[in-house]
Amino acid sequence: MMRFLVVCAALASLGLFGWAAYSYERDRSRPAVPPVVAVEQPERDLGDYPVGTSQIVFRVTNPTDHAAEVVNTQAGCGIGCCLKPTAAGRIAVPPGGHTDVVCEVTVIEPKEFEYTGDMYLNDNGLRVVKLAIRGRGVAAGAGPPQP
Repeated sequence: MMRFLVVCAALASLGLFGWAAYSYERDRSRPAVPPVVAVEQPERDLGDYPVGTSQIVFRVTNPTDHAAEVVNTQAGCGIGCCLKPTAAGRIAVPPGGHTDVVCEVTVIEPKEFEYTGDMYLNDNGLRVVKLAIRGRGVAAGAGPPQP
């Protein structure tokens, strides 16, 4: 009986060793996750922000070796504010580079505001990135300086 248990333990050890070696080799042979086109800070808390119209910039980076583009940035209004891209149409993002998408932000009145919309990117296929801005409208001259 003791010999049988020793043989079973040895076979189990060999099986576990084989499984561990297989798992290690399988994980090592998987290709690395390719870099993707990204929007820097797609969600922003603007804090105290002046009532009126000003501009904010969303930087889109392309770490890949192929061209990409911003297909569209959704314009619209949310709670107490509106966001509208200043450029119409597609914007190219060069390989290994970046581009800035400038948007007009209109804060309507001095109170909490929030807007959520979409930016559509073409990176060898259409991808949607959620954009969000929020903050608190303050009387003009009381918030951060306008660019």
